Amino acid sequence: LLDEALSQWHGAALAGLSGTWVELFRSQLERERRAARILQARCALKSGMTARALDWLDEWEAEYPTDEEIIGLRMTALHRSGQHTDVRACYQRACRRLRDTLGVAPSSELAALYQRIQDGSPDTHPVTGETIPASVAAAMPLSRPVSPAAGPVPRQLPPAVPAFAGRRSELDDLDATMTA
Repeated sequence: LLDEALSQWHGAALAGLSGTWVELFRSQLERERRAARILQARCALKSGMTARALDWLDEWEAEYPTDEEIIGLRMTALHRSGQHTDVRACYQRACRRLRDTLGVAPSSELAALYQRIQDGSPDTHPVTGETIPASVAAAMPLSRPVSPAAGPVPRQLPPAVPAFAGRRSELDDLDATMTA
């Protein structure tokens, strides 16, 4: 189903249109497309179709050069296909891109995945060290999901209502009930 759905995507969504709503909607559609691609790659890895997942991930890494989730999936696929030297090159390239483009180091999740691959145990839990079945490891998220929020999150409560108006008879009834 993911293959079929993603095959329907052609070019930029709402091409030729502009405006705030169009840009927000286009951005939301792109996030959904990315999430479907990630799920598609995870399903391929889970099903043992490593070469197929690697083909997709090679393409997507070019499209999303600083996306650590895609980079982590690609490193996992390279490792599972026996391309261990390419894992190192992929990680070093990612470190360089993250530093040069965003001014940050790789996340602790990506660094931990790389270390587990170097140690020969990529399918272990980063915190507990327990062995994870390959099918579960393929579905493990490498980072937090992207938040679909489009704007700032309010950080204060609404102001207090200065007066309770228009309910005089109801308030009188409540007062009468309380004194009875």
